[in-house]
Parts: sequence; structure tokens; C-alpha cells
Amino acid sequence: MMRRILLGVVVFLCTLSVSWSQKTTDRLSVSFEDMPLELILDSISYKTGYQFSYNSDIMPGGSLFSLSRKNIHIDSLLSILLVGTGLVYEGKSDLIIIKKKSPEPAEKNIKTTRFSVSGWVRDIKTQEPLVGVNVHLNGTLIGTSTDKYGNYEIKKIPPGSYELVFSYVGYDVISHPFLTQEVVEQKVNALMQVKVQELEDVELISTRFVNKNKWEKYFKEFTVEFLGKTQNANRCEIMNPRVLNFAYDEEEDVLSAEATEALVIQNHALGYKINYELLSFNKSPESTYENGKAFFVNLVPDNRKELRKWKHNRRKSYEGSINHFFISLIEGNYNRKGYRIYEINTPSEITSQNKSLINGRQLIKKTSNPYEWVFKFDKMLLIEYTKEIESPQYVLEKNSNNEMSNVISSTLLDVTPNIQRSVIELRADSVLLDRFGQVKESVGLKMMGYWAWERVGDMMPAGYDPKADKLFGR
Repeated sequence: MMRRILLGVVVFLCTLSVSWSQKTTDRLSVSFEDMPLELILDSISYKTGYQFSYNSDIMPGGSLFSLSRKNIHIDSLLSILLVGTGLVYEGKSDLIIIKKKSPEPAEKNIKTTRFSVSGWVRDIKTQEPLVGVNVHLNGTLIGTSTDKYGNYEIKKIPPGSYELVFSYVGYDVISHPFLTQEVVEQKVNALMQVKVQELEDVELISTRFVNKNKWEKYFKEFTVEFLGKTQNANRCEIMNPRVLNFAYDEEEDVLSAEATEALVIQNHALGYKINYELLSFNKSPESTYENGKAFFVNLVPDNRKELRKWKHNRRKSYEGSINHFFISLIEGNYNRKGYRIYEINTPSEITSQNKSLINGRQLIKKTSNPYEWVFKFDKMLLIEYTKEIESPQYVLEKNSNNEMSNVISSTLLDVTPNIQRSVIELRADSVLLDRFGQVKESVGLKMMGYWAWERVGDMMPAGYDPKADKLFGR
């Protein structure tokens, strides 16, 4: 009992105050910042008379909680505190038992169920079936193509919220939201329209495409901006570069690109072939923007040494990535995974000692869709990944002629590798995340710093499992 009293006093001095009206409304007022759950429970117990029973092993290690509420019911307070921890509570008189949430049988069945989708694809005008249309779930290794009758079927789809993409040479890319539900076998048909070649912002330039003499120059510039400058990016190769057309606006210094068909990219560092439908690409002096749909295919290694290298590179590329961060945020273990989250007003505050550490659980909220979360915040977020330092290439890049100053504030410039730091800013009120850490709205986030430096050359497929290195479609 002495332990509980001492801890209660400590928290009270650290601005946790609790007022209690036990016999009437069971409500209290709390205010605490960056404190472990055990300390919060002990302090509430000391001030109110409630006793908490729990096994310390189930407590979320490394997680800090911040909350300020007035006159809140103790049930509501506990519900807020336990969100994302996998813990539940039950009361017996003045005793509150904290325990792990028991898995629900129905949910367990859903997680082990594999779904399928099938249908036909036709020309929108002629209604003739289209043969060889690529049909895939965006960002994954799950896909197929239509047969001679224009029919397709994709089996063994894990539960989730996806984007079903249809792409065919000479036709506009179309996509359809696909959610695995109680219906195990779903039908989705598609009508495709012949593509009209048109570069974005083409009216700003005197000629539609750059001439052949300048094509090589702009292709090199595109390759660097599109694939990136990392070690992985340097081992990527665009196998069909001539499907690309470029336009350059000299007055605005803007390079635009389009592709007449999917780019085929061989990533020899990670062991993937990527079929990438480039929807838009623009590079200006201030930023680079690209948007597209990706379908991954596993390459076959030449030997065991190459396979081991791919596994190593894949895990290294995945850990610390924005998808890895979002998944750890959804699972509620981002602290343990090595992330620190700060709220800042401008990128110049990156090295400030006064930046505010925040609780990541406040950033996401579950939607009615069981596989989607709303990600929302004010101002900007600084994300620090503490388990890996910056790549030497990144250090050289950000110190070479201040090239990275267009991406993020020059306060990042330092000749010594540091922990990896990235800044994200919302371009909309909020964005949706799926269970694989993918952002549903491609233009919803602006990235700066380390995540902005990593491009398609470091892209990993959704559903990657770093423990077993077993990927969808394998």
C-alpha cells in the first residue's frame, strides 16, 4: 500500500490532479502528460479509493499517455486510456480488473478467411471482351489477367480494404474500391475506354513533347526523381523507357511526364518487378510529385546468396518506412518500434529542444470500415525513427549545394549521420489508412526529409511480412 501512496504523490506533483465524488457520479478531473499507464492507474487509485488489479506484463511498455479532461466518468476515462492497448477492464465493486482482450471467434474466422473477386472486362463502346487486361490489387503482389473471353478471377485475398485496378495498353486505367466482407466471392465488372494522350499542363509549353535530342536528358532527370538516389534506387532499371514522353515548361522550370503504358521496373536490390501505371509526374524547383498504381511480382534469385541479400534489403527498406510507421501506429506499438512523434509549426523546429512530444493514439481513429483508419492532425508532425541512422548518401545529398533545402529546412544540414527524421503535413482535412499502412488519398500528405528522399526504388508491397519474408502471391 505504501508503494501506491508514494506513486500517487509523485503523479500529483507532476500535474496529475484527481477530484472524486465516490458516492454520487463516479466522475473525476484529470490532467497528465507523457506518463506511463501504470503510474496513472496507481495515482487514480490513491486519490479515489478504487483498486486496480492487473499483471504488469500486459502493460504497454514504452507508451506514454497525455490527457486532460474535466468531470469525466471513470468508465469513459478507462475506455480512452485503453484504446489501442489490446486491454479491457471489468469492475467488481471497488475493484477494477485490467486484462487482455479475449479474441472473438467470429473475428478470428474472418482473419483466416481468404476472399475472391471475379468478373469480366469489356470495351466501353464496342462491348467486346478485352484479352490480357492486367487486374490487380494496388500496391500488392495479388493480381491476374483476363482470359480469351475477357474474364478474370483473383483468389486467396486476405481480409482488407483494397483498390482493384484494371490496366490495358492503349486504355485509361480504372480502379474500383474493393472491401472484403461477409460475401466471400464478389463480382466486379469493368468497362474500359481508349486512352487519349494528353500531358498535364500541356498548354504551358510551346511544343507538346520534348524533341528526341533532349529526351535522354529528361529521362535521366526523371529516373533520379522517380526512382530516387538510394542504394536500392541505383539498382533499379526501367525496362521500357521509350513508353515515356516528357514536356518541359522553361518559364516555370517544370518537367512533366506521361507513359503510354505501364512502366516495367526491375528492382535488383529488393528482388521485385514492378508494373507501374504512371498517372502523373511533375517536378518543379520546389518539389516533385508523382502518382500511380503499382503491381509487384517476385523475381527469381540466381542463387541462395542473392536470396539472402534480397531478404536483408527488404527488411531494411521496410523498417523505418512510412508504411511501417503507419502500421505501428495502428497496432499501438510505435514507441517499441522506435518512433517518436512531435508536433511542430514549421520544419525549422526540427532541431528545437522545445518541440512537443505527442501521443500517437490521438492521431488515428477507427472508421465503420473494419480495415480503415482516419489519420488526422493539426500543424505538422516530425517523425523520428531511432533504430536506424541516416544513409551516407542522404547525408551527402542534404549537404551538397543545399539541394535538400527545397525538400526541408536547412536546419537538417549536418555532416554527421543522425537518426532518421521526416516531416509530414496534411493537404486535406484528414486521410484514410488501410490495414497495410497505405494512404488511400495519394495527394493527401506532403512528405519532407528522409521519407521524401526515398522514392519508388525503396517501395515495398502491401502486406510484406518481415518476420517470415513471405509475400502475397508467393
